[in-house]
Amino acid sequence: YVELLAKAQRNELHTTQQISAEIQRMMQTDRGIEQFNRFVSYYIKTARGVQEKPGLTKPMIALMAQEQYLLSKSMLLDSGTLDKLFNPGYTYLNQDLAAHYGISGVAGSTMQKVAVDDKRGGLLHLGLTQAATSDFETTSLVKRGIMIREQMFCREFGAPVEPDPTGPVFPAQPITTRERWDLVNGEQASGGRCWQCHQFMNDTGAAMEHYDAAGRYRTQEKAYNFDQYPQMLPIKASGPFLTSTGSETINDVRGIAKIVPRHPASQFCMADSYFRFMFGSKSDASTSGVVKAIADGLKKSGSLEEMLRTLGT
Repeated sequence: YVELLAKAQRNELHTTQQISAEIQRMMQTDRGIEQFNRFVSYYIKTARGVQEKPGLTKPMIALMAQEQYLLSKSMLLDSGTLDKLFNPGYTYLNQDLAAHYGISGVAGSTMQKVAVDDKRGGLLHLGLTQAATSDFETTSLVKRGIMIREQMFCREFGAPVEPDPTGPVFPAQPITTRERWDLVNGEQASGGRCWQCHQFMNDTGAAMEHYDAAGRYRTQEKAYNFDQYPQMLPIKASGPFLTSTGSETINDVRGIAKIVPRHPASQFCMADSYFRFMFGSKSDASTSGVVKAIADGLKKSGSLEEMLRTLGT
């Protein structure tokens, strides 16, 4: 702060160019990176942290938090874009975190940049994101679906339209978690009343079902009614993803990660979210132009540095 005041007194923060250069310098400092990572934590709802749970120890949670921080850091130091934030093609691992994720070829205790396939890399593929949007022992299609819809598309959901929906009738066979939720509040449940909102949650959250409550990749899960039918079932993460412009078929959550950077609703949502994070209030008529300018920049170049500079100037 002393340095900034001194520059202001010397009239070195007078023009847009001078301010922009100062923002560029500040965003690449340790404090600037930490502040951007705080925004990321707010954006993907990991700000409250993750509790220890079966298969997830406190040291592993700390490594996951470091993975998120290093991704945030790389976005500011390496000309990151909205697409790279979700689909970088790499992540940060050490031997322990790589083993937790089932990734081989990583040695040592130091976190390092590692090229990965589509199963990892980006905000929706962080172990911390997956663990934070799960219950204690099981995943949660609804929590994960709501996180993506509210945080990345700024869709607001009110209270359930029917507090006491009709109880589901489960079939006499093993069912997956996704099938269970479809019976509880799917398209045919309670005359379709729950589906008014859950059409945006169930399939969206199911796209992340390949990741368990501890953030580990899997291809099978225990049957939801495992006590009656003790067997493993294949996970189906594919399905429709509804947007304001229609519906797209996705194979898994990577499909959503590829939609977010190019969809106008999510570009505007990122801009609006960053504005609210920095100012602590919603945009109004006097500031809507700023949010639009940020969204336009994300549509044109996707540059996260430009997002920070635009708001700062």
